[in-house]
Amino acid sequence: MPEFSSALSDPETSQGGKPNVHYTVGASAVKIEVDKQTGKMRIPKAVLAIDVGRALNPNLIKGQITGGLLQGIATVLYEDMRFSDKGKLLNASFSDYKIPTALDIPDEIVSIIIETPQPDGPSGARGMGEHTMIPAAPMIANAVEDALGIRIKSMPLTAEKIALAMIKENVK
Repeated sequence: MPEFSSALSDPETSQGGKPNVHYTVGASAVKIEVDKQTGKMRIPKAVLAIDVGRALNPNLIKGQITGGLLQGIATVLYEDMRFSDKGKLLNASFSDYKIPTALDIPDEIVSIIIETPQPDGPSGARGMGEHTMIPAAPMIANAVEDALGIRIKSMPLTAEKIALAMIKENVK
């Protein structure tokens, strides 16, 4: 862990000094299937490994890893806020704003807990809930590029965007 991340500048109050003790690392991967006729994507398997410091409640942590990864996947593939020219939200209801259902999530999610105790964390633990969303966008965009040779640079990565990019790049 980077030394500059400690919040224990004043041992009496545990205040001041550095802004954050929750830097952590992880690794992720995703397997995708893309229908080259429609651009529709399916995710058979997603894997996320994250260093949690000390795993105080491993079952809860695995749930956090799964939940955060699914939230990230939802952001990358489905969620799209649309506004009028005057700034009014156009898709403010769930009938207009796409979110994934149980049918849209990966068939298999593998949550891997890595433990490197945080010296100044509570019982060696480290915050990790927010970190589980972060890899979704790059790993899915990289998987699309690896599979099709096209790079989509805006979210959500919809079937329409993928299909149009395949036409533009003449992907067969």
